[in-house]
Amino acid sequence: MKPAFSIFQTERLLLRPVEASDQELVFTGLSDPEVTKFLLIHYPTWEASNLQMDYYRTQRESGQGFYWVMDDPRTQCGMGVIGFNKISTEHQRAEIGFWILPAFQRKGFVREAAHALIQDAFLNQDFIRIEASAETGNVASCSTLLSLGFRPEGIYRSYEWNRGHRIDLEWFGLLRDEWQQEG
Repeated sequence: MKPAFSIFQTERLLLRPVEASDQELVFTGLSDPEVTKFLLIHYPTWEASNLQMDYYRTQRESGQGFYWVMDDPRTQCGMGVIGFNKISTEHQRAEIGFWILPAFQRKGFVREAAHALIQDAFLNQDFIRIEASAETGNVASCSTLLSLGFRPEGIYRSYEWNRGHRIDLEWFGLLRDEWQQEG
């Protein structure tokens, strides 16, 4: 059974499902070297960004992932994308991931969006674990995860090949029981 994700309103954000009409935002973000510095994806052309739009669509249709645009409800300006992938209803877990345009970085938007999604996953979707990974040099993402209550679970050394060199990934986990105790 697929989780029943919906639209979320936070204090400063509207989180709505990624749609085909969001390709301009996706291309803008995922063609920006600053945004993709720690991602395995980078789309230098509009046509190439079709791959990401297809990914969002197929993840949603299959129930293996779900992605939201982080919108400013006042301006209806998209800031970035946040979502779950590797959803396992059998094991009651998912992995969270995100990216945000440079103009909106370091302002707490990702943390605010992630908090709302994690709360829904634990309280309404019956998840017991949310996990995340970040390249070891990605201080901003690691700090965001720690501020949300994620715990470091280890480093996968030389785990992936990115931009011509091997990278290490730091893994994080957050359990529903831990989240409820800290909440």
